[in-house]
Amino acid sequence: MMLPMLDCEAVMRQLWDYLDQQLTPDTMRAIHAHLDDCQQCRPHAEFRRAFERVVAGAREDAGDTDALRERIRQALRKADSQ
Repeated sequence: MMLPMLDCEAVMRQLWDYLDQQLTPDTMRAIHAHLDDCQQCRPHAEFRRAFERVVAGAREDAGDTDALRERIRQALRKADSQ
């Protein structure tokens, strides 16, 4: 089966949907293949995955929005330095 050829722009437009697994199986495979090979797009995908993990983790124990905002900032700084 031939996977659709996707350029970097097409991958970036669909990245959030890819990370949320909201695309067709063929498109999911094509984006996965592109990210495996593309040195330019892979860091964007890794950052977005880390961002989603940080936000999800911070939301779990959020009570006050100012505290939540600060926990997200701290977690992003930590993830950026790794």
